[in-house]
Amino acid sequence: WTKVGTISPVDIEFFDGSTTVPLVTGYVVGTGNSWPWDPTGNGIPNVKAENCTVTVKDSRDAFKSVVTKTSNAFAIRPVITTTAPALVRAGQSATINWSITGSPCTVSFIQLQQKIAGTGYVDVGSPVNASAGSGTISWPVPAQTSTNTYVRIVDTSNANINDPSDLIAIAGYLSLDAFSTTSWAIGSTQTIAWHAKGISKVISYYSLNGVDGWVAVQNGASGEADGETPAGSGLGSTQWTIPETVNVSQTAKIKIVDKADPTVTNAISPETLHLCAAFSNILPSGGLPVLAKEPCEITWYTKGANVPKVLLEYQDSSGWHPVYTVGDNLVTNVQGANSYIWTSVPEDALTDAAQIRVTDPGNSEATATGTNFWIKGEITVTVPSGTQSWEVGTDSIITWT
Repeated sequence: WTKVGTISPVDIEFFDGSTTVPLVTGYVVGTGNSWPWDPTGNGIPNVKAENCTVTVKDSRDAFKSVVTKTSNAFAIRPVITTTAPALVRAGQSATINWSITGSPCTVSFIQLQQKIAGTGYVDVGSPVNASAGSGTISWPVPAQTSTNTYVRIVDTSNANINDPSDLIAIAGYLSLDAFSTTSWAIGSTQTIAWHAKGISKVISYYSLNGVDGWVAVQNGASGEADGETPAGSGLGSTQWTIPETVNVSQTAKIKIVDKADPTVTNAISPETLHLCAAFSNILPSGGLPVLAKEPCEITWYTKGANVPKVLLEYQDSSGWHPVYTVGDNLVTNVQGANSYIWTSVPEDALTDAAQIRVTDPGNSEATATGTNFWIKGEITVTVPSGTQSWEVGTDSIITWT
């Protein structure tokens, strides 16, 4: 305050709009004409008021009429602190922390508000009881991306009591759906599905080791697909026809990324995929006859690279047996068409329901069986051979092999 003449000591009073409260009595004024209204001493009272005044008057009885009062009313308000994550995901929930100074809390209810990309603040949800003085509010993040977003907590009875958060970035949300099976045959068409918000285009990749070497899936659009189909559904997918030339793998994974922001918004499958070799066009099959003790060509087609050998087996009435019975029982295999000469079909394997099975020895899931065929014997009459002359009415021996 200012003064004319020597005015000391003084009394100081505070008026909060309804009640007058003495702050100090008989205060001896030093230089500076001031008194420290210090929160660590005679603290500013825990009130919420907009029309406050302070009165300073001479304490001496003879000068009680020397009084001054603040020329303009001032406000005493609790301080709200709003804390929000710096990065949130579109269409998801984020936790907003808030606290209010003063105990007991003088704010009855608070409101969460949001401001996106330069628009004004709008209410989000319903007012929340603030009597506890601190707490959290779940913020349903809008389903859009933004680099210029704020939230704030506001006293519902006094909009001047508020605190905006620091700048918030809303990034797109992307998550992979679980796969119906983790064993994918090379050459087959598989669905990669996801949930997305705030994303226009998604690109899908695969990695044979699940760590690096990511390659865009072959879907006719370099792995790209709409983020949501239909728009606003939050659902998206693409079809991947696995090329026949892809190496087999038991450690493969799928990754999807936001085309516009791939380093911030992406998801990798938690499941490990088995990209399995696929075998087809297995012959003999289809009811064709094969002669015992004769050579037989076995043919098959392999989809999937890096399967250098396969196990060939045949089934007869007693079960499955390796075709090639030397060493590890495996025969050479390449991606594409293959053949192996079965040098002598076993004579004890006669059956009208024989089958050939091809299996990747490194992955028992990669196996295929042809349809039934015959393994049959052959009879050759050795006597009579056409050189004998038999008399009528005599006994003769007929022999065969």
